Amino acid sequence: MYTTIRVRIETKKRLEALKQHRRESMDAVINRLIESWERAVEEASRLYKEGRVTLWRAAALAGLDLWEMIREMEKRGVELQCDY
Repeated sequence: MYTTIRVRIETKKRLEALKQHRRESMDAVINRLIESWERAVEEASRLYKEGRVTLWRAAALAGLDLWEMIREMEKRGVELQCDY
């Protein structure tokens, strides 16, 4: 199965450079990046859940903005910690 995606020109250039450097197909490069991103989000979520980092720090570690990280936490069933 194939999926077509649209990316910015700058992103396409970076993907092409990775493709040439790694001598891999474009789909292999993209799949590797997605898996790497998933691992980063999972690790940031774990650190937050353990209370080792703040939500802001978890978002930064995952490369997300705060609202994106909140959505990821909700998807993973991680309860947000709020101090009043």
